[in-house]
Amino acid sequence: MATYSSKAVNNQIIIVVDVSIPRLEAVMPVRVKSLFDTGAQTTCISPKIIERLGLQDIGIGYFETASGAIIETLRYHVRLEIPIVLDIERRDGITQREVVSSGKGVTTLALTHSPSEYDLILGMDFISNFHITMWNNRFILSN
Repeated sequence: MATYSSKAVNNQIIIVVDVSIPRLEAVMPVRVKSLFDTGAQTTCISPKIIERLGLQDIGIGYFETASGAIIETLRYHVRLEIPIVLDIERRDGITQREVVSSGKGVTTLALTHSPSEYDLILGMDFISNFHITMWNNRFILSN
């Protein structure tokens, strides 16, 4: 089973995610820092990454802030991949390192600002596709 492991820092889990435009293999994915947020229902993307990928909106969406305010914003469809490094021991005893990805296409909402520590908020629409273990200030994500 492929797993991604990281430490929580300052009570935040920041992981690396590759963001790309679905069905456009010619466009290289953008690797971004992402906040893992189990309190967010929807994945949200920063204006900086929207511009960098040249994303075209697919309509209007809404999200509710923790204070209860309803925010209107644009929606975008992207593919998110978590690069996972695996050490595979071959039959001849040599360990070979391989990078695999685990992810899916999701509809994201545009953030109204660009946070300094991350460019993507991973919400439950994406997170719920994985098995999550949090223990002793460690975070393990499996598919």
